[in-house]
Amino acid sequence: MDVTAELKAEMRRVVSGKSGESEFLNRLVGLETKPKIITDFRFMYENSECQIDCLIIYSDEIVIAEVKNYQSDFYFEAGRWFLSGSGKEVSSPLEQANRAARMLRNMLSEARFRIAISEYVVFINKNFVLYGAPRDARIIFPNRVDQFLNLLDKKNDSPSARTVAVERALLERRLTESRYGFRIKVTRDQIRNGVTCTNSRCRGFMEVENRRFICRSCGSLETMESAVIRMTRDFKALFKEAKITVPAIEEWMDYGVSIRTLQRILAKNFERIGNKRSTEYLLGKNDKLSFERQS
Repeated sequence: MDVTAELKAEMRRVVSGKSGESEFLNRLVGLETKPKIITDFRFMYENSECQIDCLIIYSDEIVIAEVKNYQSDFYFEAGRWFLSGSGKEVSSPLEQANRAARMLRNMLSEARFRIAISEYVVFINKNFVLYGAPRDARIIFPNRVDQFLNLLDKKNDSPSARTVAVERALLERRLTESRYGFRIKVTRDQIRNGVTCTNSRCRGFMEVENRRFICRSCGSLETMESAVIRMTRDFKALFKEAKITVPAIEEWMDYGVSIRTLQRILAKNFERIGNKRSTEYLLGKNDKLSFERQS
């Protein structure tokens, strides 16, 4: 679809942030101490909403990790953050982390949980540079992420009843949806039907050739089954209220796959409900709905 430059920039920001969080989590789950981990934790305190990228829960401490996937040069001056090239001031990640720790501490205190909370800002991208960084700030630079994880792994701690209780208390107070969430509102007539290329850098569409899909723009290949599954997930991500039916997916893929093939692939990979006249398919609980390509 045609989108504005502002929307493209916002989409790039969201995807970049999620990519950084995923990279950090992939490294975090390798800890031998196996702490409880909650990602993308959102909660309300005194009518204010707060979001925390990652909570690492031990029996005696909660570690907050605010993960940033910044790829530019910044400088720190008089407590404020600026982009080096333009001099534009940006929101302070340190203030964000401090606010999150303060709100979490107060919320847990009211819930009668007394536990230490420490907060860190983790810069995951190796292309990030900060000039004039404050010496006493809890900043983890890209070349120190492994060192930070090693220090966590040295904690003489293992999951306990207290750890589970703290995790449960947090999850009971978790917001399922943000009132400030990023939303893209689209209608079917705004979007071109067809099988989009698997290459995120390519704007091409794929065509069927020898029972598989090929992109005429960049040459990327994809199996028939993979394309149907991918496009079905994209369809449901964009149109959450729409039902997944064979006619709907047939049109969505611009009639590139036969009805019989669609029936077979959908029945194999999704839950089928209804009778022959009104058959629809449901995504599984673990299916990821996202405009991010599975990269």
